[in-house]
Amino acid sequence: MSATFDRIAATLADARTARVTEQEALRALAELGEARSGQGARRADGAFFTADDVAAWLTRRAISAQVLTAGGATDTELEAALARGRDLHRVVRIGATGADARGAMRARLATLVVRDPTCGAGAFLVAAWRELVQLERLLDDAARAAGAAQLELPRVDAAQLTGFDLDADALAACRASLELVTRSTAADIRCHDALDPPPTDLRAPDVLVGNPPYVRATPAACPVDLRSNGAGNRAAWIVERALLAAAPGARCAFVLPVAAACSGQWEELRAQWSRRCQSVFASHFDTIPATLFPGVVQRLTILEGAVATTPEHAPRWYTTRYHRWTRAERPGLLERVRFIALPEVELVPGSIAKVGEPVEVGLLERLATHPPMSRLFAAPGRDVDLRRRIHYKRRWSYFLLFADFVPPVWNEDGSERAPTECKSVDVVAGVDPRVVLATFSSSLFWWYFSAFTDNRNVNRRELERFPLPVLTADQHDELAHLGGELMTALRACAEVRSCTYRSIGTIRNTYFRQGATRPVLDRIDAALARAFDMSAEELAFVLGFERRFRS
Repeated sequence: MSATFDRIAATLADARTARVTEQEALRALAELGEARSGQGARRADGAFFTADDVAAWLTRRAISAQVLTAGGATDTELEAALARGRDLHRVVRIGATGADARGAMRARLATLVVRDPTCGAGAFLVAAWRELVQLERLLDDAARAAGAAQLELPRVDAAQLTGFDLDADALAACRASLELVTRSTAADIRCHDALDPPPTDLRAPDVLVGNPPYVRATPAACPVDLRSNGAGNRAAWIVERALLAAAPGARCAFVLPVAAACSGQWEELRAQWSRRCQSVFASHFDTIPATLFPGVVQRLTILEGAVATTPEHAPRWYTTRYHRWTRAERPGLLERVRFIALPEVELVPGSIAKVGEPVEVGLLERLATHPPMSRLFAAPGRDVDLRRRIHYKRRWSYFLLFADFVPPVWNEDGSERAPTECKSVDVVAGVDPRVVLATFSSSLFWWYFSAFTDNRNVNRRELERFPLPVLTADQHDELAHLGGELMTALRACAEVRSCTYRSIGTIRNTYFRQGATRPVLDRIDAALARAFDMSAEELAFVLGFERRFRS
């Protein structure tokens, strides 16, 4: 037995004798579950702690949905409750007032099979057990409140929990965690590769939850029977395998990189959710100013789906805004998540728009009636007028940089070096390049960029697809003038900072306090609003979009 196994056994013994609390023991077991060659190695494999409230939120939504369906809730009622963030336990209590519905809920609760195909130390399975027990208690209380005779009903059992992992430390920690909370060793936790078809002796799961490791891999490493190989990431393949293994009517919920919502490489996986599920809920979370998982800088999309019970179905998609929050706002964040029906507007085909308000749907519909900016871009060639070239790059903040100059960077010895990640595009003759600079620097474009991209990479594709009305001469001149003002304001707020990197040493870089340019940005957005013929409500939304982070 390894030293890690010894420590897992000791932690379990400490919890049994009350030398540590159950929560302290679970946290210690989670840390020990990452002990394979050290925590750093497991994180290098894309495996991270799942925050307790994330695991609780997803298992509650999935298991409660199964129970409510058994109690007679319609798809429409259930989707409305999930979209509005209703207290699902309260919904269950209301549904449990009738004896027949209550009995059906209890029966379903005791037969649900819950699986995490990459269980790690068991965060999702521990949360699932707690949800099963809580719902069982809630239904028992409802029966007593109704004066119903206490019948001998099947109880929830740890054998309903199944999980896979490939790491011995993680499996040992998961088994110990479940033994601690269930007071049983009945959970079926196996060493199994989640990319392989599940063992034939296991029943198809009714609830599938997980946070699969985000590990890049070549398409050739994908099992030949899976179709999402183009994602180049094991997480996509694991989720596709899980969807294929789910029972009809199953509930699935997986934490994934935000690429799952917007990257063209992940489009096939999105198509798999549509093919397999009758409804899908997509929620989206940024990393700044605060992260969803402590210490993990990973933009996330969480997908939840109800597997269809018939081959023929029209999938219904729901989405949220791109959530950004301060550390103080983190408690209760998930309870405040609200969904809307995914707009049927494909400004960026195949992407899941990260929007959460009706006014945003109206903006998408308005933008979609205008031609894309690609018409303003010159084809690459040798005979280029450099005065018509604009430069752009991402920033680790709430702005993107578009400029008519390349921000200078110097080596430690004072020699100039080419900036990294700075790209360029040339504007066709007849259009003032400052119009393009103003448009892409606007809050309107920042909203579009937040809705349709991974918020990290600025790709020409997104620039080309952004719409812009055919401008009148006055509108063209106004935007050109404002673009010139913006360039003056950018230069005025520039500052040089020294930064030291392990790979390249110390460099001096040009930074911009872009919040100082907000007055001219607001005027640009007002000019664009007139060009798009926006309503006062739409302009107010654009001007206020994430303003607290962009001032």
